[in-house]
Amino acid sequence: MLDTVSEWLHMENPHCRVFSSKTSGDWRAFIDPKIANHGVVIFHETTVDVIHRYPSILKLLVNKKPAHTFWCLGESLRLRPAYPSIRSAHDITEVGAIELTRLFPHGSSILVTPSFLVAEPQRALQLFDWYKKTHAKPSANTKIVAAASLSKFLQGIALDRADQMRSMLAGGSTQDAVERAGLGYDDCMARFETWTAVESFRQSFMESIEADEQLEPIIFAPECIDANDEQSLVNWFGCWSQTRYDQFRKFFVLGTDRRLEARHSIKYEDLPLYSPGTDRDLAAEGEPNPAAQPGDGPSSVDRLLPMGTTRLTSWDPRSITPFLMDLSKRMGTIRTGKPPKIIAKAYGFTVGYYQDVEATADSFRDFYREFKTYKQWLEFPWPFYSKMNPVHAPKHTPELNVPKLFNTYISLFYTPQGQVAEHKWEGRHPWIALYRPEHPTIRPWEGSEIVIWDVSARINFPTESQIPVSRLNHAQQYLIGFVEEHGRLNNPDLPLTRVWLGGEQPPGDILPLDATLDALEAMCMNPDQATMPEEKDLIESGFRPVVLRAQNDAQTHTGSPSDMELDPTEDLFAEEDDPKSKTIFHPPRSPRPIRASRCENLLFKWVKDVARRDSSRSVFSYTFTPTVEWYERQQLAENRNFEHIYVGSWKNIFDWLRIPEETTYKRIQDRKETAEDSRR
Repeated sequence: MLDTVSEWLHMENPHCRVFSSKTSGDWRAFIDPKIANHGVVIFHETTVDVIHRYPSILKLLVNKKPAHTFWCLGESLRLRPAYPSIRSAHDITEVGAIELTRLFPHGSSILVTPSFLVAEPQRALQLFDWYKKTHAKPSANTKIVAAASLSKFLQGIALDRADQMRSMLAGGSTQDAVERAGLGYDDCMARFETWTAVESFRQSFMESIEADEQLEPIIFAPECIDANDEQSLVNWFGCWSQTRYDQFRKFFVLGTDRRLEARHSIKYEDLPLYSPGTDRDLAAEGEPNPAAQPGDGPSSVDRLLPMGTTRLTSWDPRSITPFLMDLSKRMGTIRTGKPPKIIAKAYGFTVGYYQDVEATADSFRDFYREFKTYKQWLEFPWPFYSKMNPVHAPKHTPELNVPKLFNTYISLFYTPQGQVAEHKWEGRHPWIALYRPEHPTIRPWEGSEIVIWDVSARINFPTESQIPVSRLNHAQQYLIGFVEEHGRLNNPDLPLTRVWLGGEQPPGDILPLDATLDALEAMCMNPDQATMPEEKDLIESGFRPVVLRAQNDAQTHTGSPSDMELDPTEDLFAEEDDPKSKTIFHPPRSPRPIRASRCENLLFKWVKDVARRDSSRSVFSYTFTPTVEWYERQQLAENRNFEHIYVGSWKNIFDWLRIPEETTYKRIQDRKETAEDSRR
């Protein structure tokens, strides 16, 4: 069929340029405006299921001056073809009949996420004000899509925030403080008006004789998706959109970015109960494709693997060690003009092995053992010592040979991760460990602590206030146990008493190893600031304490680390056929998985790890991870995204939809003045 259509096009227009999926690189050339600034795309009906994977198709769809049209060429291979999506129930096609359906014609559908509704009350009202005026116009082809319990969700937010505002004002808070907390009059009024607007849409829907998606003002997701489960809503919307390509041109997910915090109160009785097995991500369980095929260039593979780097020539020790050695030398040249609080020393090698060293090194082809072991790492430095604490200087050391002052040990760890078989791993994971006296600037020292900087800390623990040691990765658990057991050999009077975990998530174009090296360099070149010596510095930087086994109620437990975790599954899952149970919608399968998927449902994780562990509380505070952040870090990074959907905050989407804001703002101000007049 492809050759036939190509031949026909050339017959009709000999000057027609035809790009074909049979030719490698043709799609990339077609979407390049320097090569083809307009055109027609024809999808065969058997390929519509993979349209969401076409790279950069979004650029062609959201262009303000549409220059591309799209068609689906059907051969009626099925009794009821997917397109056109709207057809009479009596319209049964004949097998083999040729049918052309216009795809991505015009119009937009907008998924309104819960984090947007929580974080942007005035923008939400602006959206629904605009929608009330435009959705009924014959020329309009725009639909808002939202969670099934949208009205109840908005009501809960409006009432909860109004109560919080009254409490703050009654407690003596200033109006400025109330407004900074997002509880000002304008915000509270906007929440109530948004709820009212949605209720009016809902009323017109209830008055309709028969449910018809074409006539409904708002399209609601299935009730089996919890209103707070933003990821499931987005993934369901992606699936829904794939059956509506012939109804809308643009598909938007209206979410939040990293600038805003969206925090929401959830009552214990409103915590979701999930359908058994819904947490299993079947699309992520396929065997990963081999990452390094003979014909693949190593540079492209290295950029995709967790071990990739653009800052160094390679991720192996022969590239990393010179960087660390140079960094260690440069630390000795720092001159600040005042006595430093932190006297730091950097380990000039990469720590890579913690158990089964021989087998692990061989599996990574490190035959010269250039990555160092935990034992070598701990044996390298002097004991912690300072002029203020001479008691911690090495015993029996001649006065002339007293070591240099030293109270912080900075080290790069690059440990195996993702074990797929015995002595076989998918790659390495970079992280930083600071080993130092507890409160290094406060004397006398009474204990020691480890501060772990890890790029994945905020992804793995988005909401936890403290982290059980059993939930760290095995390499980090082993380090803590190793220092607990052997740290007293160097520092006999400083037992390990505290551990902290934190770190920054790098932008999507920066690889984990590069981000870790950047953080390591900052700590080495400015240790007084970047190593966060005070507890308040750690907390302000997002670090959280790790609950050690000795501090845990299960301190006498002798099983494996994972056995120490409580798993209250009896309060997590509903009965098999419970109609009120909730379902998780997972992202689509990656076309080329290169490792075990890290995608996880953040609400499910929070309910399991936080909320269900404390049944004594009646209300919980849930903080949404910004939409752009989890989408980029999870789905976009693993090619489990939807290429035809724009996921972002309100600014670009409002611009594309041409939503004005003056009317909404003026109405809120009029209401505010009326309320103030009535109070007088």
